[in-house]
Amino acid sequence: LEQARAAFEAAPDSLDAKAEYAWAILGAAPLARAAEARKLAEEVIAAAPQHAIAQALLARTELRMRKEDDARQRLEAVFDPAAPHFVVVGLLGRMYLEQKEYDRAAAVFEAGLK
Repeated sequence: LEQARAAFEAAPDSLDAKAEYAWAILGAAPLARAAEARKLAEEVIAAAPQHAIAQALLARTELRMRKEDDARQRLEAVFDPAAPHFVVVGLLGRMYLEQKEYDRAAAVFEAGLK
């Protein structure tokens, strides 16, 4: 978390640094800071709607709120089989597995291995 914060503070205009800091907040900080992480991700998406980490972060917060359909739609929209981001691969593939959509899960995970 501290490393991501330092990178963000060093380059506050970097969408990647902002998204990675938001991801670190959601993953390492107390749950109470989830709103802060979501706000940062929304700022990134306003500038770059297809930003994989920011979209994945919003999907994670939607899953926490039991909005599985919204999370799935968000991840499917940002998943690029030609150049998949590992965060999207992990979340979307796991969602397909949990929903017993094994062929789709396999396709997502295979794309992630290329």
